[in-house]
Amino acid sequence: MNFLILGVSGSPVPNSNTDRLVKCVLENAVQKSEFVKLSQLDIQPCRACLACARTNTCTGIEDDWRVLAPKVVKAQALVIGGWMPFGILDSRTKAFLERTFSFRHSILLNAGKVGAAIVTGTVNPDPVADDIVEYFKGEGIRPMGRIVASGIDPCWSCGLGDECVQGTPVPMVRSGYRPMRYPYADRLPSADEFRITPDIVPPGVENQEGVIEDARRLGKLISTTLKRDEEARTVLLENLLSGVTSKNPIEMLLALTEKSHLFGWILNEHEPAKLLSNLKRAEAHMERDEKGEAVQELLMFAREVLYRTGISIRENGSALLVQEARKAIADLYEGS
Repeated sequence: MNFLILGVSGSPVPNSNTDRLVKCVLENAVQKSEFVKLSQLDIQPCRACLACARTNTCTGIEDDWRVLAPKVVKAQALVIGGWMPFGILDSRTKAFLERTFSFRHSILLNAGKVGAAIVTGTVNPDPVADDIVEYFKGEGIRPMGRIVASGIDPCWSCGLGDECVQGTPVPMVRSGYRPMRYPYADRLPSADEFRITPDIVPPGVENQEGVIEDARRLGKLISTTLKRDEEARTVLLENLLSGVTSKNPIEMLLALTEKSHLFGWILNEHEPAKLLSNLKRAEAHMERDEKGEAVQELLMFAREVLYRTGISIRENGSALLVQEARKAIADLYEGS
């Protein structure tokens, strides 16, 4: 699993507008990426059972989340694409977001990633896209941007769209489009002449002004941000860990913690020894190839650091130690 960007689409339609926009963002980033179509997986909503509270691993539901969860944790960028039935976010994308609750406990495993929101809908997808952006902020994910585009309402292709008064097209035409902010009203004939024909169906995203260009720009922005972040991290760690040649994430954490008093991060001289015990147990678990147990020790390490922030550990040191703990956990996380 060597990709850096994970793209997710909640649309059930094959090669949908949502799919193509998510893929466009991924294709315009230079880092490796993976695309996941949620309709091809069994992802159930969160049951609020709290089985994940101590382990940051959802064990309360037997479904495909156990395959998807490690991909989410290991990704450095998330591109989340949803669609908008009934003016709200679709159930698959909502279930995906709900299940990431298992990553929140104690240390916000997704914090530090970057994110992009994509939403398609017949009428005004902006509020739903804004909801995904707010989700990012709550998880400590930096929003890189959002893209909204017109989707194609099922009423255009169900076979009854030009005579069914419960659907979208007929009421919209009869009302003169006033109740809805439909962006392609100029394509539609008068109510007397209204029939659904290919030339009046909303265009695909490739023919919506500026949408593909925005997706390309967003992909490039994600790419440059990830590159810049990794370069800054590399320089910082090289300066702090001069002489440390290991790239093993646990060994790097051990070195940072051992040197923490030299960096002025620690207000209590006995603190490093307490924190090192968790890391040494994690290292011992890895020697026995016990990744799950090692992850638990790293979680306990990070919880302890965060709990003591401002009491016996300075914020600048805490932020770096927890960031590196997240990276070590992501490297080992198996989701079961």
